Amino acid sequence: MSFNLVRLTLYGLITAIDADLRALVRFQLGSSTAIEAIFPADTLAKLRDRAARDGAADDDDIYEYLDFADSAQILRAHKVSLDPAIAKFVNVNSTELDRLIPIRNRVMHARPLQFADYSTVDIFVKQLHSYPKALFPRVIEFEERVRENPNFVYSVDISQADQQVDRIPHNLPLPDYDETGFLGREQETSELLAACKSNWPVVTVVGEGGFGKTALALRVAYDLLDDETAGFEAIVWTTAKRTVLTLNDIQTIDGAIQNSLGLIRSASDVLGGVGSDEAILDEVASYLNTFTILLVLDNLETVLDPLLTRFIRKSNGNSKILATSRVGIGEMSYPFKLGGLNSQEAVQLLRLTAKVRRVPDIYKAKNESLKKYVQQMKLNPGFIKWFVSSVQCGKRPEQALANPKIFLDFCLSNVYEFLTADGKTVCKAMIAVPGKQSLPLISYLTEISGDRLQEALAGLQSANILQMSSTLTEAGSETVFQLNELPRLFILRNHPPNAVEDAIFKQRMRDVSTQYERLQAERGANKYNPRVIACRNQADAITAKLLSEALGSVYSNDREKALNLVERAKELDPAFYEVYRVEAWVHAHTDNPAAAADAYQSAIVFEPRSAPTRYWYAGFLLRAAHDPDGAREQLLVAEGLDPDSAAVLVELARVEMFLGHNAEADGRLQRVFNNPDVSTRQQRVAYDTWCQVALRKASAFFDEGRYSDSLSACQDVLTRFRSVPDELLDERIVSTGKRTLGVLSQLADQLSLSSLLPEVQRCYADIEDIRFNPVANIKLPVSSRGDATGDLALLQRIGTICTGSIDRVNVPKRYGFIRFEGDKRVFFHFSAFPHALTFAIPGNEVRFTIVEREGRPAAGEIAMVGTQLAAEEPSQPGWIKSVFPDKSFAFLTDSAGHDYFFHRTNLAARVELESLNVGDRVTFRIGQNHKGPVADDVRPHPSELIVVGPSSPAGADV
Repeated sequence: MSFNLVRLTLYGLITAIDADLRALVRFQLGSSTAIEAIFPADTLAKLRDRAARDGAADDDDIYEYLDFADSAQILRAHKVSLDPAIAKFVNVNSTELDRLIPIRNRVMHARPLQFADYSTVDIFVKQLHSYPKALFPRVIEFEERVRENPNFVYSVDISQADQQVDRIPHNLPLPDYDETGFLGREQETSELLAACKSNWPVVTVVGEGGFGKTALALRVAYDLLDDETAGFEAIVWTTAKRTVLTLNDIQTIDGAIQNSLGLIRSASDVLGGVGSDEAILDEVASYLNTFTILLVLDNLETVLDPLLTRFIRKSNGNSKILATSRVGIGEMSYPFKLGGLNSQEAVQLLRLTAKVRRVPDIYKAKNESLKKYVQQMKLNPGFIKWFVSSVQCGKRPEQALANPKIFLDFCLSNVYEFLTADGKTVCKAMIAVPGKQSLPLISYLTEISGDRLQEALAGLQSANILQMSSTLTEAGSETVFQLNELPRLFILRNHPPNAVEDAIFKQRMRDVSTQYERLQAERGANKYNPRVIACRNQADAITAKLLSEALGSVYSNDREKALNLVERAKELDPAFYEVYRVEAWVHAHTDNPAAAADAYQSAIVFEPRSAPTRYWYAGFLLRAAHDPDGAREQLLVAEGLDPDSAAVLVELARVEMFLGHNAEADGRLQRVFNNPDVSTRQQRVAYDTWCQVALRKASAFFDEGRYSDSLSACQDVLTRFRSVPDELLDERIVSTGKRTLGVLSQLADQLSLSSLLPEVQRCYADIEDIRFNPVANIKLPVSSRGDATGDLALLQRIGTICTGSIDRVNVPKRYGFIRFEGDKRVFFHFSAFPHALTFAIPGNEVRFTIVEREGRPAAGEIAMVGTQLAAEEPSQPGWIKSVFPDKSFAFLTDSAGHDYFFHRTNLAARVELESLNVGDRVTFRIGQNHKGPVADDVRPHPSELIVVGPSSPAGADV
C-alpha cells in the first residue's frame, strides 16, 4: 500500500495520539484499579479476544489492544479518578476526541480522507501544547522529528494500517486527493450514489478533464463498499489512464492499458479469470451476470471502441458498471454530468493545496484575490492543483495562468481526436464567432444542416466541448450552444481557424447582420404584410430566409417546394413561431385548412403576444373556416396588443359587420379615419368597408320589411361614398356603391305606391350616375381647369397635332399641363406620355395630339421634340426585394440577380407602392434618373396573386 505525504503525516500523528491515550489509561487507572472495574464487560471481552489472537494471555497486555475510541471512552468514564491536568484535558477536548475517531478510521483503514481531516488533526495537536509535555510524549517526539527532518515522514512504519478485513473483496486504490481530502461535492456524491443504486445498468460520470471524475467515482465506490444495503458482492476497479500530468509535460504511464480488451482483461485478472483473449469478453460478462459486482471503469474515453460496446451489452445481470469518461458512451448509459466546483469550494481547495504544499503567497492571500484566480481557472480542481505546483516551482501566478498549455493538452488532446470533421468545423466557427449561438446560425456559418449538424452537436456535447442551454428572449426561451471555457482555450491555442476560414465565418456573420437589418426595416414598413418575417434576433434571419422563399414558392404554385422549405426551417428552429405561421399560410393556400388551423394554433402557443399572427389567423378563420366568431376573438386579442393598428381595426370592423355589430364596426373605422399615419391602401379598404356596413344595413332592413330604414341606409351608402376623398376612389369602392342599386330596385317594387318612391328613384339615379375613371376623378385646382369656352374651342380641334412645353407636373398623382400657342394650356395624364417619369419636366418641348377624355380636351400621343428617344425598353420580369412606403421608394431584383431602385413615381398607372409586398412578381422597364439606371413602369406581373387584407386560398371577396 502506498501512502502520500498527508496520509503519512496523519498516520504518524494519530498513532502517536493513540499510543499516548493508551498510556494515560494504563498509568492513570491500571496501577490502582482492578481491570474489571476499568473496562465495561463487552469492551474487556473484545480486548481479551484481540490479545488472544496475538498469543498474549496476560491481562497486563490488553492495554496495547485499546483503540482510539476505547481509550477516549474509558478516560471520560473515569475522569474523577484522573490527575487534575488529565481530567482538564478530557473535559475540554471531549468533542474534539470524538471528531478524531472517524478520521483515525479513514487513515487506518485506507478510506478516502475528507476535506477537513488534516486541519482538524493539526488544530488538535497544537492544543496539546497547552498541557504538560509528559502527557503526550509520542506526539511531541513525532512533531520534533518532522521539524528537524521533513523527510522523516516517509520512514513511518505503516504496518498497523489497514488491518481491518473489509466486508466484501475489492481492489480500490487509495485516492490521489489525500493532500486536501475530498472537498465539497456533497450533492453530487449523494446523487451519484442514488444513480448507482438505481435500475440503470451503466452509470457514466462525464465531464471535462480535471473536474475530478475519478475522485468522485472513487469516493462513491468506497461509500458503497461500507454500505451493507448496497448489495454488492465485490467491487472491481480498473483504469485506462495512459498519461499523468507533471509541471512541465505530460508523461506516458508505462504498461498502461491501450484498448478495451486490455481494460476487460484487467477486470478479469481481479476476478480470477483465466480465459484467452477470445474468451475474455464472455468470461467477465458471465461473472457480472452471475454475481452482483460493481465494476468501475476509469478513464474510459481512451479505449472507446465497438468491442467495449459489445461487452457492456452482454453485461445485463444484477451487476453495475460505473464509468468515468470525458466523452459520453451513448444511450446505453445514464450520463452523470460533472461540472466545476462552486466559487467557495474552489477558493478553499486553492488555499488548502497551497498550505499543504507550503506556498504562502497563495494561502495567505485575500479571498478576493483567490476568487479571481479560480475564476480564471474555470473552477477546475485539476487546473487549481497544477497552478499551485507551478507557483511552488517558481512561476509567478500571472505567468502560470497566462500559459496553461500543458494542462489544456492533458485535459483535451485525446478528446479532440474523437471529433468528426463536422464537429471540428463547428468548433472553428464558434472560435471565429464567439459567444452563445443558435442552431440556425451555426448551420449557416458552417454550411452543415439536418442530421449531420445534429450528429456533430451531439458529439461535441458528449465530449463536453459544447454546452447547450436556454436563454431568455423577448419572445420566450431559445436554445443556444456555447463552447465550454477550457475546450475553447484549447482549440484557440491548438486548432484555431486559419485566416481564410476565419474570414469566411466572419463574412457570413456580417451577411446575417445585413439580412437581419433588412428584415427589420421591412417589418417596420408594414408588419402586417404576410411576406414579412418577424425576427427575434439576428440568428432568426437564417430561418427567415427559408420562410421567405417558402412564401414565394406558394405564389409560384410550387406547394411541394414551399413545404420542404418550411420543414427545413422547422429543423433549424422548432420553437420559432413564424415557422408555424408560414406553414399555416402554405397550407391555407394549398387547400389544406385542417393543417393550416393546427399550424396557426402552434404559432400562437409559441408566441401568444404576436398581433400579426392573431390577425392572419383571424383572416383564415373568417374566409377559409367561415368562423366569424373565432375570427373576432383573435382580432380582439390583436387589438389589445396593437390598439393603433389600422390593419387590425379594419379587419375587426369587417368581422363586426358580418356579425351585424354595425355600430362597433363604424366606431373602429372612425379610429382609422382619424389616424393620419394610415397608408393609402388601408384607407381605401377602410372606406370600402365603411360603405359595405351601410349597404349590409340596407339589405338587413329590407329583409325585415323595414323599407323606410332600408332607404335611409341606401342614402347613407351614397353619403359615405361621396365623402371618400377623390384620390382614394378605386374600382372596389365604386363597385360597393353600385351594389346598392340592387337593394334600391327591390325597394322600388315594394314602394311603388308609396310617397317614398321619388326618394328611391332619386337615390337610384345618383348612384347609377357614378362613374370611375382615374383621370376624370382627379380633383384639379379651379384655376387650372380653364373655362368652358376654352374647352369648347379645343374640342373642335380634336386630332390636331401641336407642339408646346411642359408647364407644370403633379408627379404623385401622375398628371400635368402643357402650355402651347401662347397662353393656352391642356391637361395630360402620364399614361399618354411614354417615359413620363423621366421626361415630364417643366420646360421640356413636346409634340402631342389633342384628344377628348370624358368630354374634355386633353393631350395624347405625347413625344419629346428635338430628342431621338431610344427604342422603348422591353418589359422584363422581376421580384420585389424591399419596400419602404414611408420613404416612397423600393428595390426589385431582376432574373439575373441585379438590384434596381425605383421611386413611387416610377410605378405604372393605378399601382400603389403600399400594394407591393416583398417577393411579389412584377414587370418593369429600365429607365434612368440623375443617379443612373432605375426600374420604371413597375407593375404587378399578370400571374401575381394580389391580396387585400387576409385572404382565403380562393381569394374570396368579402
